[in-house]
Amino acid sequence: MRPALKTIVNVSVLLLTLSSPDESSVTYEIGFLMLQMWDDPRIEFRDGGRHKYLNALMHADMLWMPDTYFIKHGEFKYPLDRFDPVHIALKIFPNGSVIYVTRRNMILTCEGNLKIFPFDSPKCFFAIESSK
Repeated sequence: MRPALKTIVNVSVLLLTLSSPDESSVTYEIGFLMLQMWDDPRIEFRDGGRHKYLNALMHADMLWMPDTYFIKHGEFKYPLDRFDPVHIALKIFPNGSVIYVTRRNMILTCEGNLKIFPFDSPKCFFAIESSK
C-alpha cells in the first residue's frame, strides 16, 4: 500500500559497536540502530486515549514501509528477516505517526593507510537511499 502523495521519512543511525575483526585489513564490523519516522494520516486512530501507541509488529506486512537500502557498504554480517521481532520495533501513534527501528550488523570496507596502522585514521563510508 503506497502512501498518498509525498511522504517524508526521517532517518537516523545510532552506532552501537565498532570493531576490527581483521587487524591486517581496513574492514570494520559495526552494529547500529536505524530509526525511521514518518506520518501516514490513513492509519490515525481514536481510542479515547487508552493507548499512547500501538505495537504494529503483527501488521507490519500490511503497512506502507519505506524501501530503504544501503549503498557503498561492505556486507551485512548475517541476514535478518525484515520483521524479526527481536531486531525491530514498529509503533503507530494515534495521529498516524510511525516509528520503525531496526538493528543491523554490517562489515564495512574502509579507506585507510595500512603502512601506519594502527595510527592511521580510517574513513568508513556508507550511504542510505530509497527507491521512491
